[in-house]
Amino acid sequence: MKNIFVKITLLLWVMCFIISAEVKATDDLHTSGDTVYIVKIKTHTNVKVVESAKKQLMAKYPDKKFLMQVQPPNYTLSVGYFKTQAEAEEFKKLVEKDYPGCAVLPYEQKK
Repeated sequence: MKNIFVKITLLLWVMCFIISAEVKATDDLHTSGDTVYIVKIKTHTNVKVVESAKKQLMAKYPDKKFLMQVQPPNYTLSVGYFKTQAEAEEFKKLVEKDYPGCAVLPYEQKK
């Protein structure tokens, strides 16, 4: 039983590391200090639910950038970066039927 717990803990740690690396790579897509807008799509405690939403959206909107954030126990998927709030609101209208509760948020890259 202890061996299984160790394997699960290690697996979760590796997943968090991979997602953190993905967030860093995504953060480098816009200039540091610029305020842009993102559309927060989904937050869930199950990473597979969030990854499924990401795959669906990537297939439908391949030109968009996707941001996965981890704030234990939650995983959050956002789409961005939009230069203006109006652009983000326009994209939100496209996806809110499938993802009710999505929201436009300002996003400033941490320096």
